[in-house]
Amino acid sequence: TYGEDNIKGIEKDSYLNTKKYIGENLHTASSVKEAIEFAKGKDVYIAGGYGVYKEAIPLVDVMYITEININVEQGDVFFPEFDDNNFNISIVETSENNEQFIRKIYRRKNKQ
Repeated sequence: TYGEDNIKGIEKDSYLNTKKYIGENLHTASSVKEAIEFAKGKDVYIAGGYGVYKEAIPLVDVMYITEININVEQGDVFFPEFDDNNFNISIVETSENNEQFIRKIYRRKNKQ
């Protein structure tokens, strides 16, 4: 299951999960693609977990990513690897001396 991994839409929340949740202004999707199709061209913001991010990367046009410069010794799950050559990258914010974090925007070069 995707557990608490989710996709949030603008006007109506869409949560990605294997269970169906019913509620006002709530749609449950069983895949990232289904949630994006449900959004019908509106902006979709993805708050993942590894599996959701991995499924979403080939579908996204823009990614807002904060890279944090720390060594996590016991970490076992990280953001999935992707080919950054497919994106134009803009640095939008850095911490002092570029040592703590860098916020980047990745815009897909050739939209699908």
